[in-house]
Formats: sequence, C-alpha cells, structure tokens
Amino acid sequence: MSRSGKKRNGRGFLKLLILAAVILFLLSDASPLNLTLPDPIGAVIGYFHTLTGNSKETKEAEGRKKAEEDSGDSLSLPASYDLRDYGKAPEARSQGDLGTCWAFSRLSAIESTLLPAEKWIFSPDHMSSHSPGVISQYDAGSLNTADAYLLSWKGPVTEEEDPYGDGYSPDDLSAEKHVQEIQYLPEKDYNKIKQAVMKYGGVVTSLCIPSDNDEDSQYYNREKAAFCYSGTEEDNHDALIIGWDDGYSKSNFHDFAGQDGAFLVLSSWGNQFGDNGVFHVSYEDAYIGKQSEVYTGVENADNYDEIYQSDLRGETASFGFGRPFMRFANVYTAASDEYICAAGFYATEPDTSVKIYTVSNVKNTSPWFWHKKPAAQATFSEKGFYTVSFPEPVAVSSDERFAILAEITSGHSVRPIAIEYAGNHLEYKVDLRDGEGYLSCLGSRWYSAEKDYLCNLCLKAYTKKR
Repeated sequence: MSRSGKKRNGRGFLKLLILAAVILFLLSDASPLNLTLPDPIGAVIGYFHTLTGNSKETKEAEGRKKAEEDSGDSLSLPASYDLRDYGKAPEARSQGDLGTCWAFSRLSAIESTLLPAEKWIFSPDHMSSHSPGVISQYDAGSLNTADAYLLSWKGPVTEEEDPYGDGYSPDDLSAEKHVQEIQYLPEKDYNKIKQAVMKYGGVVTSLCIPSDNDEDSQYYNREKAAFCYSGTEEDNHDALIIGWDDGYSKSNFHDFAGQDGAFLVLSSWGNQFGDNGVFHVSYEDAYIGKQSEVYTGVENADNYDEIYQSDLRGETASFGFGRPFMRFANVYTAASDEYICAAGFYATEPDTSVKIYTVSNVKNTSPWFWHKKPAAQATFSEKGFYTVSFPEPVAVSSDERFAILAEITSGHSVRPIAIEYAGNHLEYKVDLRDGEGYLSCLGSRWYSAEKDYLCNLCLKAYTKKR
C-alpha cells in the first residue's frame, strides 16, 4: 500500500512539474527578432492606357469564356498568347519625360483586369501625385508606393478627372474602384506569370532599360522590337506583360539570348515605340518576371462603406518572433453603427494561413483579447495582399472600440507579418499617431506595435453601415 501510494504521489508531482512548465512557456512570449526590411521593387517607371475596343465581339466573348473556364494553378498553357486578341490589352500611352512608368504600368494592369467587360482610363497623374513618399513626378516609384495608394482607396481615379501632364492634381477625388487583392508572383516563375495573364490580365514586371532604349543597341533590336538585357545594373523601369510567344526566335535578339521565346511587353513610351507600344522581351532577360505582380481583386467602389487602417504607406518591413506563426491586432473606433464585413492583410510569404477574429468593446489600452470571436479563416498560396470576407458580419455601435485580430502561420518565414515601419533610415516618415496595434507570439503577452516597435500594423477592417 505504501509503495503504490508513493508511486501515485510521484506521478502527481511529475504532472505538476509538466503543467508548471507549460504555463511558464505560455506566459513567456518570445522576444521579437530584428526587423527585416524588404528591398524596394520598381524604379524609374512608365505608363499605360485602356484599349478603345477594336477587337471583334467574337474575340471578346472568347476571352471572357476562357477567363471563366480557367481556374486553379494548372492552366493549360498555349505556345503563344496575346491579350490584344481578346480585348484585354490597354493601348500604349506615353509617360513623356517624367519618371511615372510605375504608375502607368499598374493602372494599365488594373484596366486590363477589368477589360473587356469594363473599359476604363485611369489617371497616372493622380497616382504619381498622391502616392506616399513620392516627392516629385520625376522620382521613381515602387511596388510599396503604388500598392499603398490603391489599397488605402486613394485611387484609382479617371484620366478625365485628373489629366496627365498639366501640373495639377486635385485633392478631393474619390476612388472609382477598390483594389482588394494583389498577388506577388514568384521570381522568374514563367508558368505562373503566363497563368496569371490568361486568368486575370496584364502582369506588372520590372526591367532594366539602358538610356538608349529607343535606339538600336546591343540590347535592343529596333527592327524586330526585340529586347534582352544581360547586364548587372539595377532595374529602372516597370512595364506590363500582355502575352508571350515560346517560338519567338532567339536570332531576333542581339547576342544574348540562348533560347527561343519571349514575353510580349507593353511599355509607356507611346504607340510609336516598337509594335504600337509593344516589344518582345527575351525569356533570358535579366529582369523580366523577377519582380512581378497582378491585380486579382478589383471591386466596385460601393463594396464597403468604410475602411479602417493605420498603414497608409503600406508594407515597408516584415516582422516576427523567430517562429512561423504570430498574432497581431489593430484596435479601431467605429464611426457609426456598422457591420464589420471583412479584414485585409499581407501574406509576406507563400503558403500563408490566417484566422481572423473580432473583439467587441475593447475597454483598456493593454488588451489581452481573451474574448475574441472567430470571424473567418483562409489559406493563400502566393505572397500578396488579401481581403478575407466574413461569412457573418459582426455588428458594432458608433464610438465602440473594436479589434481585428489575426493569427497567421507562414510555411516559409519567421517574420510572417507586414508592418509600416518608422525607422529613421527610411526616406519618409511614418505617422504612428493613427494606430493602436498589438503584437504577440502565443497570445499571453501583448506588445504595443507603436510604442515598443515603432510601427503600424498592416491589418485593415472593412465595414458596411447598418
């Protein structure tokens, strides 16, 4: 009897030790690793415009049918493809002597996504004048700059509302469309680029264009409108991939192409350049497809009534606690009686899963968020910005403090969340006064994003009025 009693006591003591260790682990959130700042994408950039619609109706119908039938990541890829054949290619426009190709390429990509059902001409003047961190239209823009403008609903606006090159851009214009999803494609993954062109429309890509880009040179064959850059200079131009030709002969390129095949690229140098603004860029070009994005979610401007956000400059860094999972939350104050309908965030790496929660009536400035309620969950295969819709909208009252909380898991990164970082090394300043964000690894200890780590969290909320 005494021996069995001692065994039971020993097991009980062991269980207590294990329980204590688990509790200590849960209560001791890891210290965050140093921030990792992403390299900027883009540089001196170009400019595009919408197609006026000279394709035949049969081609447009064929394009719509193909877009409807094509789904998933295993599209059957033809040897050649051209968005011009399906009424989904914008026409060439000229950026002139300004450094605005980054604006033209992205607005053209959105126009392409909407074609042929909707024909828009968006304003690069407005994007290049109202994007965060852009001081002059002679300056280069970037992926972060352009996407921050779009994801914060500053634009796009129409060319008619804000014409290009007149030296004036109004401050009181409203976005005609709301960009809710952007995918950043893997580096040099030509199959995924082609699939994106077929499924969505034009894909933005960075290039390096020497100063003599419009003349016959070692990189550009003017007669064939064929380009292949093999140097080591940094990328300095953004343009739009609108198709490809696997059989395009390598003999059309000067010296540097070792295989056949080229992408069809629409630049922002007007319709006098290349083939009505389009030129062939070899698959062996140093930069084609290295940094590329596609607009996969462009919605009407009445999709939501309000957007709650503190990351007006977008993603400028990634952050983590040395593990592939993390929790982060933003607290907002409702402007009226509303329904929370969705949340938006960046997947900083492929294969990212997220669970979204809402927290009602957040009372204090150091919340623990124990009373969170599940709202939605999703998994995304590509890097990018995503909007996660709630199956059941959550009601909040005017002046109520509510929180959007995300639990994120990345299969490829120990810094899985995107932040707007206010480091002194950045060329522009970040306003930390508009945010109330919290960071945690396990949910037991929460750090202030603004006070402890000088950042705003890239986690938006979208609402409809009740």
